Amino acid sequence: MNIDDYQDRSFDGISLVVRNAAELRVQGIESDFVWAPLEQLRFIGGFSYLDSEFLSYPDASPLPGGPTQDLAGERAHFAPEWQASLVADWTDEFALWQGTEYFLRGEIQHTGEQNVGTSTNQNPQTIQEGVQLFNARIGLRSSDNGWEINAFGRNLSDEGYCVNIFEQPFGSQLGAVNPANNTTAQRCVLGPPRTWGVEVKARF
Repeated sequence: MNIDDYQDRSFDGISLVVRNAAELRVQGIESDFVWAPLEQLRFIGGFSYLDSEFLSYPDASPLPGGPTQDLAGERAHFAPEWQASLVADWTDEFALWQGTEYFLRGEIQHTGEQNVGTSTNQNPQTIQEGVQLFNARIGLRSSDNGWEINAFGRNLSDEGYCVNIFEQPFGSQLGAVNPANNTTAQRCVLGPPRTWGVEVKARF
């Protein structure tokens, strides 16, 4: 898919500004599968490969303290090359309570390295390394899905990662920009830490 006049964001030191990149190409492959070796057990998985490239982007956002750039041939931000997931789900009748079933679910999600900077300037300071998240869930529900109660855990390994990184506002005015090596102070929006909880659902 080729996108003309792609709407992108740049940071002017104070706020985010929407601007049009000339042309972005996005192409790749995605695959999913479901495998049920037993009536109670299912494996669900998938992976994707993404090739994202600006075919033309003159006058793109600068590195901190530098001039505007030509990002033709560079990768877009928030576009990891690889993503994958695998889920194991066990569901069976709960013998102690007629019309009820129990379930166990575990999953792993992998997101490859990507640039998560809010300003598309290919700043190496805003690269987030690949992240693996482990989640699990156990619970009871009615066989007709009328209600459900479950306990869950997300990010069980307590992985620390950034979902977004942005430059220090008023960086130049605060003396936080080093124009010699085009760096500045960065702020990280952290992803959710290890989280536990209980959910109760009812469908009417």
